[in-house]
Order: sequence, then structure tokens, then C-alpha cells
Amino acid sequence: MSEKNYDHLWENEKNWGGGFCGWYFCKEDPRLWVPKKVKAMGITINLGHPKGGSTLVGLFLLPTFLLLFIMIISIGISISVCGTNM
Repeated sequence: MSEKNYDHLWENEKNWGGGFCGWYFCKEDPRLWVPKKVKAMGITINLGHPKGGSTLVGLFLLPTFLLLFIMIISIGISISVCGTNM
């Protein structure tokens, strides 16, 4: 089905929460990614989709783990560099 067939779900205010920059929750809409309320602002996750919650959590955890990994690597490099200069 094309995206146009789901516009009536997207336009229903009952599927939106949180005000202007809110969230979208519609179990009837099979799309994981939907346009934001203001379409020019990009896309958002359909939290009513079976993978919606895990996608949202993953979007937060992935950068966190990458940052921690980089910090651990950089600390390890600085310790080994300091250890060789002694």
C-alpha cells in the first residue's frame, strides 16, 4: 500500500500526544517511520508499531555505547602512552 492510504490515520489527532513536537502512536498504521506533525521537520517513530519502542531505545543506546567505547579506548591509549614514557 502507498503512504497515501495511511494519511487518515496520521491526520487523526487521537494518534498524537505530547503537543507540538509530540509522539505518534497508532497500532493500525503499519509504518515504523512516519512524517512528523509538521512534515517539514522530518520523520518520527510510530510507537504503536511492534518495533517502535525497541527502535526508540536503540536510538538512545547506540550513541551512548559508542561514546563509552570511544572514552574507554582513549583512556586505554593515554594510560599506555603514559606508561611507556616513565
